[in-house]
Amino acid sequence: MYGRIDSSWPQKFTILLLNTLFLVLALWLLTRGGQRFLQAGLGWHGRLGPRADLLAAAFIVLYLRLGLTVFWFVRRAIPWQEASFIPLAVAIYTIGFALMASTRALPPGAWDWFAAALFLAGSALNTCGEWGRHRFKSRGAHRGHLYTDGAFRFIRHPNYLGDVLWVAGIAILSGNPWAAIVPVVLLAFFAFGNAPMLDRHLAEHYGDEFKQWHDRSWSLIPFVY
Repeated sequence: MYGRIDSSWPQKFTILLLNTLFLVLALWLLTRGGQRFLQAGLGWHGRLGPRADLLAAAFIVLYLRLGLTVFWFVRRAIPWQEASFIPLAVAIYTIGFALMASTRALPPGAWDWFAAALFLAGSALNTCGEWGRHRFKSRGAHRGHLYTDGAFRFIRHPNYLGDVLWVAGIAILSGNPWAAIVPVVLLAFFAFGNAPMLDRHLAEHYGDEFKQWHDRSWSLIPFVY
């Protein structure tokens, strides 16, 4: 997966199609029509109110960011396994959290505005990191070298940390305590799965350059891990 350049257009358009379908369904669940369906099918009798607007805005931002990342920033090959996993994760983050919110119809408060800020901070950390790396790799003189500027100066996987933060933001916005399971599982997945796997690839590909970066940086969370 890592290191091989390929356009992967079939995979990218599959991701776009499925993400679009899941976004539309999630937004519908946050409308009056979707709420009436949940009332009839699940016996839910609450009203989301402004919480639905916050969640809908977060879902749209997520959709746009993912589209930008997949079609603009990602130059490596995207295997079909990954093309299937990304929409599945999007379904959990959108449809799953929309359903969770529908079972806890609490009006948004100060904690929810903090969650919105957390979502924006995580989104910015992820996308700005990808943008900086994209610009670095676009320059011929940097070919074959690691990008270690910006947030990458301090942590090797700020995009993963950004994902955990914005997912945690949406989980809080849902107003459902069970939603906290999702960012916790995601953090464990990155810390013990994706991050070590990517580190191994980078160590093999960049050698001493990666070792020096590894010795002066943290994996996911500065001063913690």
